[in-house]
Amino acid sequence: MNRIFCNGFLIQSQLKKIIFGDSSYQGLALRESWPLSNEFDEYSIELSSKLSIFFDGWYEDKKTFELWVCPDVDLICEYINHCNSLNLKIKAYIVSSLRKSPVVDVDKFNNLRIEKKTIGFDYVSTSFDYSSIHDELFVNVPNRLEDFANSLNSNGLFETFDDITSYVNLRNMLIKSGLDLENGSQMCCVKIDELLLLSEGAKGDRLEWR
Repeated sequence: MNRIFCNGFLIQSQLKKIIFGDSSYQGLALRESWPLSNEFDEYSIELSSKLSIFFDGWYEDKKTFELWVCPDVDLICEYINHCNSLNLKIKAYIVSSLRKSPVVDVDKFNNLRIEKKTIGFDYVSTSFDYSSIHDELFVNVPNRLEDFANSLNSNGLFETFDDITSYVNLRNMLIKSGLDLENGSQMCCVKIDELLLLSEGAKGDRLEWR
C-alpha cells in the first residue's frame, strides 16, 4: 500500500480567466495560487519572499520541480492572517502526495484543531497552473479516456488514489503510442483537502476561511 505524505499548504484566490464554463472541475488549476504575490505592501512582499524558498528548487529525484506548497505551519498562519486583513477571498488546501518531502510538522498541524474535507485527487503541474484532468476529461475527451471522464466525482476529480493511478498509467501508455497529450514529466498526483476552519493561528489569532 502506498503511503501518502502531507507535503504542505496551498492558498488560492480568484478563479483563472480561462476555465470551461460548464466544467465541474474544482481542482488546483482552477484558481490563482499565492495571492499575496499580487499585493505590494511591505508585509505581503516579506511573506512572499519567505515562501519563495520552498518553490525554487528541484525535488530529490533531480528530475522534477518542488511542489509549490508551504510546509511551515507558522508561516502559513501569518499568510492567512494577512490575506484576511486585506479582505482577500481565499481558499486554503492541504496538498498530499507520494513525495517524501517537504512534509508538514505533524505535531504543529494537529494543534491547529482544523476542520477539512477531502475533495479528490488531481493530476497537476508542480506549480498548479495546469491539470490534465481539467484539460482532457471535460472537452474533446480521447476515446480511451472516456471511462475515466465518466468516473469523476462531483468536484470533477478522482475519488481514490487507485483511480487516478489507473488514469495516469493509461495516459502514459497512450502518450508512448503517439497520442498528443501534455507530457507528464513535470506533473504529480496529489490528494486535495480543503481547510474549512482554522481556529488558532501562530499568535493565537482566530482565522476563518472565506
